[in-house]
Amino acid sequence: MENITCAELKLRMDNNESLNLLDVREPDEHAAFNAGGKLVPLGQILATQVDDIEDWKDKEVICYCRS
Repeated sequence: MENITCAELKLRMDNNESLNLLDVREPDEHAAFNAGGKLVPLGQILATQVDDIEDWKDKEVICYCRS
C-alpha cells in the first residue's frame, strides 16, 4: 500500500487518468463533498458491499476518508 497526496491525486485527475476512487466516508460526508469516488462506507466494505468493487480486485484503488 502506498500513500499519495491530494496534489498527486489532483494531477492524475487533471491528466484524465482512469482511476478507481473509493470513498469510505459516511453518506452525509459524501453528500457534502464528492471527489467522484464510489461511496462504500468503511463499516459496509466487509459486511455488504464488497461485490460493488469486485471488478477492482486486480487494479489500483485509491481510497479516501475524512481524515
